[in-house]
Amino acid sequence: MVESLVPSLRTGITVMLEPGWRDAAPWGYPRHSELALLAGVFGAQLSGPLVGNVVDTALRNRPDRQFDDLVDLVARGPIWLRHILGERWGDSTVPGIDRLRAEVIHEAAAALVESGVVDALSLSKVARRHTEALGERLQDVEGLGPGTWASISFMAHIPALPGHAVVRMVHEALAADHPDIELTALEVAELLALTAERMATHERVLAYALSKHAGPSKGPFPDPADVDVDAEAAAEAE
Repeated sequence: MVESLVPSLRTGITVMLEPGWRDAAPWGYPRHSELALLAGVFGAQLSGPLVGNVVDTALRNRPDRQFDDLVDLVARGPIWLRHILGERWGDSTVPGIDRLRAEVIHEAAAALVESGVVDALSLSKVARRHTEALGERLQDVEGLGPGTWASISFMAHIPALPGHAVVRMVHEALAADHPDIELTALEVAELLALTAERMATHERVLAYALSKHAGPSKGPFPDPADVDVDAEAAAEAE
């Protein structure tokens, strides 16, 4: 059934996709689990340029670090993480929650380690077998929403179920031909993969382009409950 929807989705998204969308998706950090985690958490709430600023700050503060050792990150603690994120990002809080992002990221790293994820290689292996369970485990961390795991997965180049924004855009694209259709996130992921193949691109690139259409100052797969950019970040993003 999903395969039969490919022509309708391709037609529907043509008017949604912005010029240059094939080259707009950030490459991410498939070999650096720590950077994928940092970029994924911030990317669920901030625009692409601001996420790049976060990663650049971390790289400048620790140029000697490979950023692919989650066990070491957990051992060093949230205070160390605040330091490498710099004054601005290290002291920033999750919108709507009185928690430092550094604390949230540290707890997320601990959750990943408890799940058997210690570096980029194990992140890929564990996520491919238990992507839903891993996403649910991360949602237990106060400050992380359903869209955050999709954002982390995107940055790590790991297939994961699309977030709410992408699911919503797919339904809107199909509305003309299939106004009453209701697809699960798993079905949307399958449909995106088939459609991307037909369009000679990758599923992550297509999903990113759709999420960009959902609105400004949003990460790869933002959950509506996650997105609340503070005034300072919004001003810099414009």
